[in-house]
Amino acid sequence: MAEGGFSPSSRFVVYDVGVMTARRGELLDPQARGPLRLPVPERGRRRGARHTGRGASPRERGRRALAYVACYGLWLALSSLALWWLLQVRVNLIDLAYFLERDYGARALAPALHHLAMLVLGPLLMAFVLFLEGHLRDGVAQGELWRRAIGIALVLLYLVVLSHGLQRVAEDAAPHRTVLEARIVISESA
Repeated sequence: MAEGGFSPSSRFVVYDVGVMTARRGELLDPQARGPLRLPVPERGRRRGARHTGRGASPRERGRRALAYVACYGLWLALSSLALWWLLQVRVNLIDLAYFLERDYGARALAPALHHLAMLVLGPLLMAFVLFLEGHLRDGVAQGELWRRAIGIALVLLYLVVLSHGLQRVAEDAAPHRTVLEARIVISESA
């Protein structure tokens, strides 16, 4: 690369900046004591062509459009998986509240724990969904959509399986927890 970040093979055009030399049409760069030459973008590579698809062939634009359709389809699927995990965590919290009430007599703590957890986890889920959309969209631009989507899906599936496993353990330990579930639902409606 030449000085200034331009390669020597770049095409240059002389622009009018107001300083004329003795030769007609040539401009001087006051610091370099020579003609002022600025790079001109090559044809077909307009500013923003990578993001808008301008200057690309119809096949490339079709692939890019298909990649964005896949991106938003994956975004919906992964967001749904995250919501499902949040609902699984809700059941885990009900199980925890049941054990706190049964073993420690913390009757008022159970609904409070549930409400506080939903108050915290709801906005976190929303922030995750917003982060996920940008992360996947950047993956399309960098050609890493599937790698990013698979990584996030594996983490979410691990969390769902872990949460579901905790529910099975809690069901084996306390099969009569439906009373507490009914009381939390009643306290939510009040």
